[in-house]
Amino acid sequence: MMKKLFLILCLLPMLQAAMGQKEELTAILGKLTEQTLNSDVSVTISERNQPFTYNGKIKMRGEKFFVEIMSMQIAYDGQTLYTFSEDTEEITLSTPTMEELQEVNPLLYAKALIDVCEVTKRVAGDKTVYTLNPHTDAVQHFTLTIRTADQMPLEAVMKESAQKQTSLKLLNPQYSDSSPAFVIEKAGVSINDLR
Repeated sequence: MMKKLFLILCLLPMLQAAMGQKEELTAILGKLTEQTLNSDVSVTISERNQPFTYNGKIKMRGEKFFVEIMSMQIAYDGQTLYTFSEDTEEITLSTPTMEELQEVNPLLYAKALIDVCEVTKRVAGDKTVYTLNPHTDAVQHFTLTIRTADQMPLEAVMKESAQKQTSLKLLNPQYSDSSPAFVIEKAGVSINDLR
Protein backbone atom coordinates (compact mmCIF):
# COMPACT_ATOMS: atom_id res chain seq x y z
CA MET A 1 0.00 0.00 0.00
CA MET A 2 2.78 2.43 0.94
CA LYS A 3 4.68 1.54 -2.25
CA LYS A 4 1.61 2.36 -4.38
CA LEU A 5 1.10 5.64 -2.55
CA PHE A 6 4.77 6.52 -2.98
CA LEU A 7 4.61 5.69 -6.71
CA ILE A 8 1.49 7.84 -7.18
CA LEU A 9 3.15 10.74 -5.35
CA CYS A 10 6.23 10.40 -7.59
CA LEU A 11 4.17 10.32 -10.78
CA LEU A 12 1.81 13.17 -9.84
CA PRO A 13 4.17 16.01 -10.94
CA MET A 14 4.66 14.32 -14.34
CA LEU A 15 0.90 13.92 -14.81
CA GLN A 16 0.31 17.56 -13.85
CA ALA A 17 3.03 18.67 -16.32
CA ALA A 18 1.44 16.62 -19.11
CA MET A 19 -1.97 18.16 -18.37
CA GLY A 20 -0.36 21.62 -18.36
CA GLN A 21 1.24 20.96 -21.76
CA LYS A 22 -2.14 20.02 -23.25
CA GLU A 23 -3.66 23.23 -21.87
CA GLU A 24 -0.71 25.29 -23.21
CA LEU A 25 -1.04 23.80 -26.68
CA THR A 26 -4.83 24.27 -26.64
CA ALA A 27 -4.32 27.97 -25.80
CA ILE A 28 -1.74 28.40 -28.58
CA LEU A 29 -4.02 26.83 -31.18
CA GLY A 30 -6.90 28.85 -29.75
CA LYS A 31 -5.25 31.98 -31.16
CA LEU A 32 -6.22 30.64 -34.57
CA THR A 33 -9.87 31.19 -33.63
CA GLU A 34 -9.32 34.77 -32.50
CA GLN A 35 -7.12 35.97 -35.37
CA THR A 36 -6.37 35.12 -39.00
CA LEU A 37 -3.01 33.48 -39.68
CA ASN A 38 -1.45 34.40 -43.06
CA SER A 39 1.73 32.76 -44.32
CA ASP A 40 3.72 31.45 -47.23
CA VAL A 41 4.07 27.68 -46.84
CA SER A 42 6.31 24.87 -47.90
CA VAL A 43 4.75 21.40 -47.83
CA THR A 44 7.05 18.38 -48.06
CA ILE A 45 5.65 14.90 -48.50
CA SER A 46 8.21 12.13 -48.05
CA GLU A 47 7.25 8.64 -49.07
CA ARG A 48 9.84 5.87 -49.18
CA ASN A 49 12.57 8.51 -48.70
CA GLN A 50 11.42 10.36 -51.84
CA PRO A 51 10.59 13.94 -50.76
CA PHE A 52 8.35 16.17 -52.87
CA THR A 53 8.09 19.84 -51.88
CA TYR A 54 5.33 22.25 -52.89
CA ASN A 55 5.24 25.96 -52.11
CA GLY A 56 2.15 28.07 -51.65
CA LYS A 57 0.16 30.35 -49.34
CA ILE A 58 -2.28 29.74 -46.51
CA LYS A 59 -4.82 31.79 -44.54
CA MET A 60 -6.69 30.26 -41.63
CA ARG A 61 -9.00 31.30 -38.83
CA GLY A 62 -10.60 28.70 -36.59
CA GLU A 63 -11.61 25.78 -38.79
CA LYS A 64 -11.82 27.99 -41.90
CA PHE A 65 -8.92 28.23 -44.34
CA PHE A 66 -7.76 29.19 -47.84
CA VAL A 67 -4.77 27.44 -49.44
CA GLU A 68 -3.05 28.15 -52.77
CA ILE A 69 -0.63 25.39 -53.76
CA MET A 70 0.56 24.11 -57.13
CA SER A 71 -2.16 25.08 -59.61
CA MET A 72 -4.96 24.68 -57.07
CA GLN A 73 -6.89 26.79 -54.59
CA ILE A 74 -8.72 25.14 -51.69
CA ALA A 75 -11.02 26.99 -49.28
CA TYR A 76 -13.31 25.96 -46.44
CA ASP A 77 -15.91 28.38 -45.07
CA GLY A 78 -17.07 26.21 -42.18
CA GLN A 79 -19.58 24.20 -44.25
CA THR A 80 -18.43 23.90 -47.85
CA LEU A 81 -15.04 22.87 -49.24
CA TYR A 82 -14.19 24.75 -52.45
CA THR A 83 -11.54 23.30 -54.75
CA PHE A 84 -10.45 25.22 -57.84
CA SER A 85 -8.11 23.71 -60.42
CA GLU A 86 -6.49 26.01 -62.95
CA ASP A 87 -5.91 23.00 -65.22
CA THR A 88 -9.62 22.18 -65.56
CA GLU A 89 -11.03 25.68 -64.89
CA GLU A 90 -13.54 24.07 -62.54
CA ILE A 91 -14.67 24.74 -58.96
CA THR A 92 -15.79 21.66 -57.04
CA LEU A 93 -18.05 22.19 -54.02
CA SER A 94 -18.31 19.45 -51.40
CA THR A 95 -19.21 18.83 -47.78
CA PRO A 96 -15.99 17.42 -46.33
CA THR A 97 -15.52 14.99 -43.47
CA MET A 98 -13.35 16.06 -40.53
CA GLU A 99 -10.67 13.64 -41.77
CA GLU A 100 -10.59 15.35 -45.19
CA LEU A 101 -10.27 18.77 -43.54
CA GLN A 102 -7.46 17.58 -41.30
CA GLU A 103 -5.51 16.31 -44.32
CA VAL A 104 -5.58 19.80 -45.84
CA ASN A 105 -5.03 21.73 -42.60
CA PRO A 106 -2.58 20.06 -40.20
CA LEU A 107 -3.19 22.64 -37.47
CA LEU A 108 -6.80 21.40 -37.36
CA TYR A 109 -5.38 17.90 -37.02
CA ALA A 110 -3.27 19.02 -34.05
CA LYS A 111 -6.37 20.48 -32.36
CA ALA A 112 -8.21 17.19 -32.84
CA LEU A 113 -5.30 15.13 -31.47
CA ILE A 114 -4.74 17.05 -28.22
CA ASP A 115 -7.47 15.28 -26.25
CA VAL A 116 -6.47 11.77 -27.33
CA CYS A 117 -2.70 12.08 -27.14
CA GLU A 118 0.13 12.10 -24.74
CA VAL A 119 1.68 15.58 -25.18
CA THR A 120 5.34 16.28 -24.45
CA LYS A 121 7.21 19.56 -24.77
CA ARG A 122 10.82 20.55 -25.22
CA VAL A 123 12.45 23.92 -25.72
CA ALA A 124 15.09 24.16 -28.48
CA GLY A 125 16.63 27.63 -28.57
CA ASP A 126 13.93 30.16 -29.43
CA LYS A 127 11.42 27.44 -30.36
CA THR A 128 9.15 25.11 -28.40
CA VAL A 129 8.40 21.69 -29.88
CA TYR A 130 5.24 19.87 -28.84
CA THR A 131 5.04 16.18 -29.68
CA LEU A 132 1.67 14.48 -29.75
CA ASN A 133 1.70 10.69 -29.54
CA PRO A 134 -1.76 9.39 -30.51
CA HIS A 135 -1.13 5.67 -29.92
CA THR A 136 -2.91 4.75 -33.16
CA ASP A 137 -1.91 2.84 -36.25
CA ALA A 138 -2.76 5.80 -38.52
CA VAL A 139 -0.16 8.22 -37.09
CA GLN A 140 3.02 7.45 -35.18
CA HIS A 141 3.46 10.99 -33.93
CA PHE A 142 2.75 14.61 -34.73
CA THR A 143 5.06 17.50 -33.84
CA LEU A 144 4.23 21.17 -33.77
CA THR A 145 7.03 23.75 -33.55
CA ILE A 146 6.13 27.13 -32.08
CA ARG A 147 8.23 30.31 -31.87
CA THR A 148 8.46 30.65 -28.08
CA ALA A 149 8.44 34.47 -27.86
CA ASP A 150 5.05 35.04 -29.53
CA GLN A 151 3.68 31.47 -29.71
CA MET A 152 3.53 31.61 -33.52
CA PRO A 153 3.17 28.19 -35.23
CA LEU A 154 6.19 27.54 -37.48
CA GLU A 155 6.04 23.88 -38.50
CA ALA A 156 3.78 20.85 -38.27
CA VAL A 157 5.15 17.38 -39.02
CA MET A 158 3.00 14.25 -39.19
CA LYS A 159 4.80 10.92 -39.28
CA GLU A 160 2.40 8.26 -40.46
CA SER A 161 4.91 5.42 -40.76
CA ALA A 162 8.63 4.78 -41.05
CA GLN A 163 8.31 5.54 -44.76
CA LYS A 164 5.73 8.34 -44.88
CA GLN A 165 5.95 11.82 -43.39
CA THR A 166 4.30 15.15 -44.23
CA SER A 167 5.60 18.52 -43.05
CA LEU A 168 4.12 22.00 -43.34
CA LYS A 169 6.49 24.93 -42.77
CA LEU A 170 5.03 28.39 -42.25
CA LEU A 171 7.68 30.66 -43.78
CA ASN A 172 6.64 34.15 -42.68
CA PRO A 173 3.57 33.71 -40.48
CA GLN A 174 1.64 36.76 -39.28
CA TYR A 175 -1.62 37.25 -37.43
CA SER A 176 -4.20 39.82 -38.52
CA ASP A 177 -7.66 40.83 -37.34
CA SER A 178 -9.15 40.55 -40.85
CA SER A 179 -11.74 37.84 -41.40
CA PRO A 180 -11.83 36.72 -45.07
CA ALA A 181 -14.85 34.93 -46.54
CA PHE A 182 -12.87 31.70 -47.19
CA VAL A 183 -14.74 30.98 -50.43
CA ILE A 184 -13.64 30.72 -54.05
CA GLU A 185 -15.66 32.62 -56.64
CA LYS A 186 -14.52 32.89 -60.25
CA ALA A 187 -16.42 34.14 -63.27
CA GLY A 188 -16.75 31.90 -66.33
CA VAL A 189 -15.70 28.60 -64.75
CA SER A 190 -17.63 25.35 -64.43
CA ILE A 191 -19.17 24.52 -61.04
CA ASN A 192 -19.25 20.87 -59.93
CA ASP A 193 -21.54 20.78 -56.89
CA LEU A 194 -21.17 17.51 -54.94
CA ARG A 195 -22.96 18.66 -51.76
